[in-house]
This record gives sequence, structure tokens and C-alpha cells, in this order.
Amino acid sequence: MRAGADDPERAAAGFLEDLRRVQDLGGLYVLNLRPDLLASAPLRPALERVLAQARRSRSWQATAAEVSAWVRRRHGVTLGVDPSGASVRIANEGLAAVEGLELELYGDEPTPRRLALPSLPAGEQRTVRAGRDLALAR
Repeated sequence: MRAGADDPERAAAGFLEDLRRVQDLGGLYVLNLRPDLLASAPLRPALERVLAQARRSRSWQATAAEVSAWVRRRHGVTLGVDPSGASVRIANEGLAAVEGLELELYGDEPTPRRLALPSLPAGEQRTVRAGRDLALAR
């Protein structure tokens, strides 16, 4: 059990700080909802605060099985960069469509440019033109 488990405010602050750090890094935050935590009446408000904050953010709430299925689908996605750097080809060589892809392009700007990609069906590809404005083409 994490530090502060006997103090709901401290526990919530710890969970929320973990969530913020992982989101800042673009990582996968796993909130382990074990029965002993859920059964603890003092901790329920802390867990509810963390879940409410996660829902307000742009994070994806999923079960471990859903994350596993997405990772398997994502494994079929390949990227190819044009030698000139003018475009990126994204191909789905897997057997199922992939949702929720986001492309980050790093250049001279201090922050990357991001492009959320629409569903990428199995066997299809998209090309992103990397000019001043990102443009998606088939």
C-alpha cells in the first residue's frame, strides 16, 4: 500500500501527482484498484478524486485487456520518413483498424507539432506532409 494510505487527502495528493507526472511524459498511468483499497471507506473519496481528475483530462480510461488489445493493434503500424523530411508515411500492416494514433513532429520549434490521426484501417496507409501546416493525405 502506498504511503499516506491512512490519510485520504495525502493519498489523493500522491495519486494525483503520479497521474500528472505520467501525463506530462505521455505515459501510461495505471491506477491499481485492488479490493482492499476499494473496501477502505476512508480511501474511497481519495480514489473518487483521482478518477474524476482523470476523466476531466484528455486521458483514456481503459481496462488492462483494452490496453493490451490496443498495443497489439499498434504493433502493426509502421512509419516511413521521406528522405527529404517533407512527409511521413503511416501504414497499418496489422489485421485490425487502429484508433487513437497521434503523430508528433519535432523540428526547429521548441515544442512538437501534434496531429491526431483518424482511424487507420488494416492494410491502409496515410501520408502526412510536414510543411508549415500539417496536412494528412491518403
